[in-house]
Amino acid sequence: MFKRVQSNIFSYFFSVVIITFLVLVVIINTIITKTENKAVEERLHDVGLALKDFIQREFEDKEKAALTLSKTITDKDLQPLYTTMRKLEGKEFDPKELQKNFDRIYSEYGKKNKGKFNGKQLGQLLVQNNFDKNGLPFMLWLNNKKNSNEIAYRTFYSLQKQLKQFSEIMLSEEVMIVNMEKGRIIASSVNQAEIGQSAFDSLLSERDIREKLLMVNEGKRKYYWIDVSKSKINNDHTRCYLATKVGDQKKYVMLYAFNTNHWTFNNSVEEHSTDIFLTGKDGLMRTNSSLFRKNSSAVLLRMSQEGYNLDDLEEAKKRNSVIGFQKVDDVILKNIQKFEDKIVEAKSVNGIHVLAHTTQLKRAGLDWYMVVEWSRDVAFAEWETLRVFINSAIAIIAIFFLLGILYGGKKLTKPVLAFKEALKDVIDNPKLFLSNSHKYRNVTSDMLQQLEIICSEVSKLYEHNDQLKNQLKMANIHSEKMNATIENQTVDSKKLHIEKEQFSKGYLEYKNLYSQYITSINNVLKTTIFDDNFYQLNSYGGFIIQENKSEISGDFIWVHERESRAFVILADTGKYDHQAALIRVVLSDLLTEVIKVKKVSSPERILEFVHKSLYDLIIKGEEIFDKELCLSVCVWDRQKQMIEYAGANQSLFITRDEKYDEFEGENYGVGGIGNEAQLKFITHYIPLNRVKSCYLYLFTDGIIQQVNPSDQEFTKNRLKELIIDVQIENIEAQHEYINKTLIEWRENKPVNDDQTLIGFKVV
Repeated sequence: MFKRVQSNIFSYFFSVVIITFLVLVVIINTIITKTENKAVEERLHDVGLALKDFIQREFEDKEKAALTLSKTITDKDLQPLYTTMRKLEGKEFDPKELQKNFDRIYSEYGKKNKGKFNGKQLGQLLVQNNFDKNGLPFMLWLNNKKNSNEIAYRTFYSLQKQLKQFSEIMLSEEVMIVNMEKGRIIASSVNQAEIGQSAFDSLLSERDIREKLLMVNEGKRKYYWIDVSKSKINNDHTRCYLATKVGDQKKYVMLYAFNTNHWTFNNSVEEHSTDIFLTGKDGLMRTNSSLFRKNSSAVLLRMSQEGYNLDDLEEAKKRNSVIGFQKVDDVILKNIQKFEDKIVEAKSVNGIHVLAHTTQLKRAGLDWYMVVEWSRDVAFAEWETLRVFINSAIAIIAIFFLLGILYGGKKLTKPVLAFKEALKDVIDNPKLFLSNSHKYRNVTSDMLQQLEIICSEVSKLYEHNDQLKNQLKMANIHSEKMNATIENQTVDSKKLHIEKEQFSKGYLEYKNLYSQYITSINNVLKTTIFDDNFYQLNSYGGFIIQENKSEISGDFIWVHERESRAFVILADTGKYDHQAALIRVVLSDLLTEVIKVKKVSSPERILEFVHKSLYDLIIKGEEIFDKELCLSVCVWDRQKQMIEYAGANQSLFITRDEKYDEFEGENYGVGGIGNEAQLKFITHYIPLNRVKSCYLYLFTDGIIQQVNPSDQEFTKNRLKELIIDVQIENIEAQHEYINKTLIEWRENKPVNDDQTLIGFKVV
């Protein structure tokens, strides 16, 4: 059957139509796939940005309200409480009175000890719960109604009512006031068990909490968020805190405690997304997922199957919260740590496959991320329906089209087959062919006319073929004569061919050897030519940020330690590729001679020596040094506790105890055609006596001249503000934040010039 169909001309057309429709289906489905992926990603991205704006406004509203409320309480309002707390600090107290207050205020303690405990048990209780015994007399005094006529007593309960109003306005769990002298809590809106206790030791578990509160208290920050912490005073419940300053005497800080377990963001986009929650850079949850709020048992069961600690799961079940415990999928965590704003496929915290979008929510003290997880089935449901509809429509059209082809082909088959038989007769015997013999065999009159024309042409071809055979015979005779002549030339031709092959072989060997030499030279010139001792420098940590315009950088770093001095030198040759590499070799040799061999320590003398040496090379005709070099020489004398700096068309940024200074070098470089033979440089002396923290920053002009997509330069002022902003961070965090900022500024723009930034801590 198949062979019969293939013999018909319409069977070929039939096959072409089927293949065409199959290709059409593939193309349309490919377009749908690309379109649906892009549409779903844009939709999820828009949802994420809208939610980010909403959540940021929520944070901003809380910060503004907290600052406004904190200003309503003055130092004068708090002075009676502070005075009474100092007077009662460390006094003896009656254990029975403490028991009575614990039963009334904090019933959990009474339950643990069955309403009875002796002095030894009391001591164990205080140790287990991190209670400071010196602060307990103040709490007991406030809970004794005999003191109701005292100003401090009335002030406390009046202030407590005010703090409760603050808590209702801020939608917080609690509002408390902390005295910064020893970190003691002197007032709270709800929990009197905290009164007299230290916020640094008992309330908050986050590291460096004292320094963070001091920044707010001293006015360095208007407010500061404290990441989720556990508090033994609050039965290990997790809380997030917002700190603001109270009064003008730098004595008090107000803490607003928020239970992030109550924060939800799903209501506005519930029909689109699976879940919305906040997480830290460590991947641990900062708010609960929506599924956990709906069915916590199912989530905890799945977490136990994934290998979470059973004791921790039991604690999470008791607290009805997985905040600070449950971790997001590794794919999402990797996206967070790389600062990538893109949609990824991952496993959700609820155990299903989702599309996830992460967005950074950075506030003072918080480095959180918002994660929007969208069910993949829900996201592509509408597009799958569209795909089925389009494919069904194409299939129906194809069926009707093929039926039409079969019907029309059946009617045209008979005359086509008859015409095919007539053509066969023409080919077999064109001289004896008679067109009228096929007149009554389903062949049309038009076809008969064409047959006659074809028969005439075929007869002519036969005649022409006979002529070609005769010409071919004559050509063979001539060819035989030519072969005899060619045989005589074959020997000479072989010799020439052998010589050609030998020459080609030698040429290839020479070419390969030459290519190896060129490759070796390029590899040598691409080698990083600066002293790698920077990271072995005996300092308190440092970093280097480098971006090259070409394969070989024109920026140059040279580091050396000699006795109590450390030399750090940064140069900008102004050249690229091979010229840059050659200049760096010469410059490295000059620095080695003046510092290591001649033992010169003064930055200004080092610059003068380098300039004089380069000037002599220019006089000798070395035109590669035609452009002046920008150079910074920084000498750290540990014995004298002194920084010595001199610069040629470069500057030094330095911060001492978070105080910023800039020391500018001369406005001319070293070397270069047009400069004088003798140039003078000035050394700046920067003492480090009594300095607790000091950071140094050297940079080339490629950093501040880099443009963004709007063709705006980064500028020295922006770099200055960036360095001031990161002073509260350690050197590793500074490196990460500065590098991220420079990358975000440049975006997709190419590097204008070689860029180098060195930062290191000396105190």
